[in-house]
Amino acid sequence: MNKLVIASIFRDSEAYLPRYLNQITALIDTWHGDIGFVWLEGDSVDNTRRMLTTARNNLLQQRHSCELLRHDTNQALGDTALAGKERMTRLANCWNMCLSNLPSCAYTIVVESDLIWDTVTVLTAIAGINNNRRVIAPKLMIEGGTLLTGNKMFYDTHGFSKKSGNFTNNMPYWLESAKEKDERYLRCMTMGGMLVSKYETQRDVRFALSTCILDYPDGCGLFMDKTLSIYHPPPRHIYA
Repeated sequence: MNKLVIASIFRDSEAYLPRYLNQITALIDTWHGDIGFVWLEGDSVDNTRRMLTTARNNLLQQRHSCELLRHDTNQALGDTALAGKERMTRLANCWNMCLSNLPSCAYTIVVESDLIWDTVTVLTAIAGINNNRRVIAPKLMIEGGTLLTGNKMFYDTHGFSKKSGNFTNNMPYWLESAKEKDERYLRCMTMGGMLVSKYETQRDVRFALSTCILDYPDGCGLFMDKTLSIYHPPPRHIYA
């Protein structure tokens, strides 16, 4: 079995959903095997649900599996009035409902729906998985995020951490030993953005309700591939 399953959640995503669909189409055209999808949508007031339904129907016609779930929280997840922990809990619950519907497969990708990535990055991450490196993530950078410092900016300082602490937006992004600087893969405590693993690694792992970070067991083998990058669209404050 060489099936790959991609899990993502959506809310008011019509602005970037065409990009997400183009990215998965390119991957379908390249992957030598079946690709399935588990999508969860809720609380959208734009055309996200209709667009996902159309995409799901097209995938089913192409004989790809696609589960489209719905979960309305009845409160905007991006509402700044929500306390940080409450917002994380709501998001984590959405993700966990999505992950609880993962079908058996060879590989899984848990990826935020607004991120910018390409097929080569996915294939390279999958190729790097072994008994030691059980979960691989690319660097998650800010697209074009050089306006404040002149350097490229790391995005997910919440999700990525090492024993020495969380990553930072600006270089050097993370602390590492001299030995680590010479290594392609950086061992992490937590990671975010796009998590690539085998199904048996991801099957029972869920997002922690207090942090909305995937809570892999100790010793699982989380590694960031320093040669790979994916991108988050620039947050508004970068251009403010």
